[in-house]
Amino acid sequence: MNQFRNIICLLFLAVLIINPAIAQDNRTFETRIADLLVQMPVDDAEHRDRLMEEMLTLEKEGMTDICDRITPPGDGDDTRARFAVGSLSKYLSQSDHESDQQLWEGVLLDALEKAQNKDVKAFFIRNLEFAGTDKSLERLAVYIDNADLVAPVIKTILLIDKKVAAEIFSEKLPDASEDVAGMLIKGLGNSGDKAYVPQIVEYAEDANGEGQLVAWEALSKLPHPDAEKYLMKAARSDDYNGPAAIALLDYAKVVAEEYPSEALSIAEKVQKKTGDLQVSIQAMLVQSALLIEPARTAFLVNQMESSNTEYRGAIIQEAIRVKSPASQWVDYLKESDYPGKQAEVLYLLGKLGDNEVKSAIPQYLNSNNSDVRNEAAMTYALLAKGQAVEPLLDYLESQSGVADQKAGLEALLVAASRDELSLMTQRFSSLPAEAQVAVLKCFAARGDARAFDTVYKAADSEEGQVRHEALKTLKEVSEEQNLRALLKLFNRITKKEVINSVGEAIVAAVESAPDKVAAVQLVYQAASSDDESEKYLSVFSGIGGRESVDAVWQDYSKNSSQTSLEALINWNDHYATTVLHHVITGDFPLSHKSKVFYGYVNMVDDANLPDDQKLLLLRKVMAEAQDDDQKAAVLEAAGDLDTFLAFVFARKFLDEENLADYAANAMANIAMPAPGKDTGLSGDLIEEGLREAKEKITGQDAQYLKIDIDNYLKEMPEGTGYVSLFNGKDLSGWQGFVANPIKKAQLSESELENLQEKANEEMHETWSVQDGKIVFNGKGANLCTVEEYGDFEMIVDWRITKDGDSGIYLRGTPQVQVWDTSRVEVGAQVGSGGLYNNQKHESDPLVVADNPVGDWNTFRIKMVGEKVTVYLNGQLVVDNVVMENYWDRSMPIFPEGPVELQAHGTNLAFRDIYVKEIDSSAHNLTEEEQEKGFVALFNGSDLSGWQGNKTDYLVEKGQIVVKPQGGGHGNLFTEEEYDNFIYRFEFKLTPGANNGLGIRAPLVGDAAYVGMELQILDNTAPVYANLKPYQYHGSVYGVIPAKRGYLKPVGEWNSQEVIVDGTHVKVILNDQVILDGDIEKASENGTLDGKDHPGLDRMSGHIGFLGHGSVVYFRNIRIKKL
Repeated sequence: MNQFRNIICLLFLAVLIINPAIAQDNRTFETRIADLLVQMPVDDAEHRDRLMEEMLTLEKEGMTDICDRITPPGDGDDTRARFAVGSLSKYLSQSDHESDQQLWEGVLLDALEKAQNKDVKAFFIRNLEFAGTDKSLERLAVYIDNADLVAPVIKTILLIDKKVAAEIFSEKLPDASEDVAGMLIKGLGNSGDKAYVPQIVEYAEDANGEGQLVAWEALSKLPHPDAEKYLMKAARSDDYNGPAAIALLDYAKVVAEEYPSEALSIAEKVQKKTGDLQVSIQAMLVQSALLIEPARTAFLVNQMESSNTEYRGAIIQEAIRVKSPASQWVDYLKESDYPGKQAEVLYLLGKLGDNEVKSAIPQYLNSNNSDVRNEAAMTYALLAKGQAVEPLLDYLESQSGVADQKAGLEALLVAASRDELSLMTQRFSSLPAEAQVAVLKCFAARGDARAFDTVYKAADSEEGQVRHEALKTLKEVSEEQNLRALLKLFNRITKKEVINSVGEAIVAAVESAPDKVAAVQLVYQAASSDDESEKYLSVFSGIGGRESVDAVWQDYSKNSSQTSLEALINWNDHYATTVLHHVITGDFPLSHKSKVFYGYVNMVDDANLPDDQKLLLLRKVMAEAQDDDQKAAVLEAAGDLDTFLAFVFARKFLDEENLADYAANAMANIAMPAPGKDTGLSGDLIEEGLREAKEKITGQDAQYLKIDIDNYLKEMPEGTGYVSLFNGKDLSGWQGFVANPIKKAQLSESELENLQEKANEEMHETWSVQDGKIVFNGKGANLCTVEEYGDFEMIVDWRITKDGDSGIYLRGTPQVQVWDTSRVEVGAQVGSGGLYNNQKHESDPLVVADNPVGDWNTFRIKMVGEKVTVYLNGQLVVDNVVMENYWDRSMPIFPEGPVELQAHGTNLAFRDIYVKEIDSSAHNLTEEEQEKGFVALFNGSDLSGWQGNKTDYLVEKGQIVVKPQGGGHGNLFTEEEYDNFIYRFEFKLTPGANNGLGIRAPLVGDAAYVGMELQILDNTAPVYANLKPYQYHGSVYGVIPAKRGYLKPVGEWNSQEVIVDGTHVKVILNDQVILDGDIEKASENGTLDGKDHPGLDRMSGHIGFLGHGSVVYFRNIRIKKL
């Protein structure tokens, strides 16, 4: 039995861990209300329903409290309370909560009586629409005499009980004011109670204007002889042309259910007597609704005799709505000789979609009236589908007018499927030119390659509109199998317009080829055999690719032709950048160079390349810029990139007078998050650069951008970020290579000092700084950082020469590989970036991402623990792979070590070397804090070291953000337990936010009682207006109250320090001591909240953030054990 009991206890404990909400709720009544309201409004229906169930647990007192929070418009923000009241009213009306609904009804009625403001009263009246019963009627009726409330009161009373409502309205009517009387009359009409018709008639007799209209509307809803008699009289007095006639027709609709013949008689009479179009249309619609087929269609057909186009249009729409049988309309179509009516009926038949009547349509394709022909074309297409194609071709052949050709094309597009294509191609040659143009447009819209032969022949025909349209269509129907024919045609033509069109078709054919290389080869062969091969240049430009570039480049190199230049500038991918750079740097016309420069920049800007690679291409061309305009173009393109090095690059131009504004704008665009992104760049260098950029920004919108920069700087995550390892001038921070880490560790201090001195002397013989780059001359040893690094991210640009071989040592260990990929004999074809010396784990890069030898490359390297990730020129080449210890494979990689630039016998260069340390134990710690023994509890990247609710607690922008889903109340605790400590953190509240800092807490139960909770609360929010002193921010919940008034405004960051030492607790908020007390003494005579707090006796436990369904932000969390 004991074993069974233990199992049950363990299971219950597990449930509590999984769902802490099941644990006892020890919050005060006021806090429960506030925590509920702070989660509103909410969009998620499931979350809302849970909140309503929670609201029901507050019972009458809590519900009344929430109702008391409703305020007049403009007197405060009661959005949360209004949402709560409205949601509960609707929730209870849709659920089986009879006792709860009765309770809520009483609360609403009491709140209604208590409210002094008319808008607040109206709010509660509207909620009684859902929650009210007969018990509410008497208490609601007293407000009927109030002109401001009569409308919602009448509506609510009607929704509760129409019969009783009518009695109330009737009783109130004699003594009502004019405005209220009108509302009561309307209410009597909506009650549906015929007994009050005489009273309404009596009112109508004495009323005029608006009152009379209201009475007519009310009578129209009540089927009673007196109502009919009075409405008939009123309509007759206006010759059945006004509102009374409309009311009479509405009355006919009401009586139709019980007395259809009487209703039909009324509608017929009104239509016969009226001279008003709208009344006539309404009468027609009433009759249509009352008749059944086939009588209804017979009636509608008969009404088509009207000469009024608008009236006939209403008939057509009604016939469509009721899906009138098409056969009767066909009979009418055959009998009618009026073109306007024929067109209308043809339109109707198309909409009805009855293909059984399709045979009646073709004859109208030959009508003398174009409107009839045009409607017939589309209707036949809709009904006959593919069978309509041949008659439509006949139609196009016989009718040459613009409207007919347009109608015929639109009809063909509806009718013709792939099955009818052969018929269209067979008939094509026999069609007149206008019809051929329409069919060609149909071919283009379908994009079916089976039409190629027909289109090709037309494109190769004599000049004219058909050839012009065929040339436009050719690219839409061309595929790989058509390439030889297209090239044959291309070789014969000379006219520019034709060259462009056929060239586009060739490009389309190549693009469709499964083997694009083979297709391109065919184009090369054709070009080489054409005496006018220059015309192929635009084709190569459209095809794009590296191979095609060579052909066009050879042509340009020979004669510097404008045509080949334009082809290169308009290349459809980035492969032309290399040859465009040759033009810029080579011996070519100056007029070409300028045009090519801007073309190069635009090509890079538009290219589908990683930002790292784009920056390398832009830096390459910036070196060739001839004036400030060209430099500005490069800076603008760099401003579209999202990399740290792009920011560094742009910053170099801040001091150039004519470029400072361009550079500053580029830096702002690079650093700050783009629309749709959450994070931008951060760190000391970014902050420093943005402050410099801000002072250089000019122009019309400068003030707005400066404000954006200021706001971004305020929100920028703290942290050093990237620091430079190379100052661009000398080798400060670097030293010569002595030995591998294992041997180096075995040296005595004096031995190391002597060897290091010698290595530094040798370093300057082989490594030097030239033009802002670290250069290796091909002889000597590695270059090492003086500093050693553990976990870090690194950025470095590198460039090798022919047969080059180098690498980056991490923590003094080889290596992230760098080599000339042409060295197949040593396996270099796999590309650079791999972990070359790995044997057990992957050593080769995922892809080859190297730039050509002699061009710069960018590494982004991340090392955390023993795992390495490498990006080369923006492409992932190593994905979180373990780096093995080359020096001793029996042991893991060293925890720390220098970064080394490998010397391997060839010339090479490095530039822009930056490193960002990742130190979880010292994340955002000041030097003073590190000296005092503080450690970081949050690394700014993930929730390592924490446990619990990792669903609602997220890491964003270096912060822990609580985003509760569905009002979750889960907690996030440290994995480690603490007894005495100093705990520092920063937090930012949202309006009405509620959280808590749990200390010495177990993982199960309400931490405020089984441990201790220090309140984290926006106690300035109206929802927390009635808190107890021990509930305000910083208080030891229920035990020791904190001082108030030291929280920063909502949305700003607060800093807090908590010192816990034995039974002594001290809280410092924004440099102000708000609590300093002893929990043992404070609870000697019982706690302030009168509840048991067993957690006060705990001397150790977890620290955690205690969620109460609110959004809160935390950062810079650190602790020191005492």
